[in-house]
Amino acid sequence: MRIVRDTSWMRRGISLLWGRESFGTLIRDGRVSEVKSFVRMSDEWPATLPAAGGRAVAVVGLDACLDALSPADARTYLEEDLGPCVLSFQTHYEGQRGLVFWLPGGRDRIHMSVADETYEWRCPPPFSNERIAICTHLWGGAAADVRRILAPDAPENDLDGPGWHGLQQTWIS
Repeated sequence: MRIVRDTSWMRRGISLLWGRESFGTLIRDGRVSEVKSFVRMSDEWPATLPAAGGRAVAVVGLDACLDALSPADARTYLEEDLGPCVLSFQTHYEGQRGLVFWLPGGRDRIHMSVADETYEWRCPPPFSNERIAICTHLWGGAAADVRRILAPDAPENDLDGPGWHGLQQTWIS
């Protein structure tokens, strides 16, 4: 399992983030965008992005989108609606800008399947027994290259501890 401890996740790649301190650092000098605004932004990517000193987009509301849909519809949404925007972002900025999805409850909702080291989103009631392979649906084949974001002071041997702030994928090709 690979990890990242610095703040490079903020300025390049795609991240799912739930660590409050990390999120505060990301938006200290910027603003957040709703999922709908991010999708609209994909029509014409701006030269300067709204967070991390113009080098990132902080997107809120993905968790609400996933929870409002059935698991099957959420999978389709990730693959067919949001996924192409994510790929367009990566292609346009050549992997040199950050796209961060803020999932405040992600620490309790994202679980790693030990059998195949994939990350799954735990669905809410009435679908509590279902999981969505969030990284696979969002990043396709590049999901195998996901790294855990750990707080700089987190013990390296406690990958599931409170210092686990999110997940990052650095490049989609």
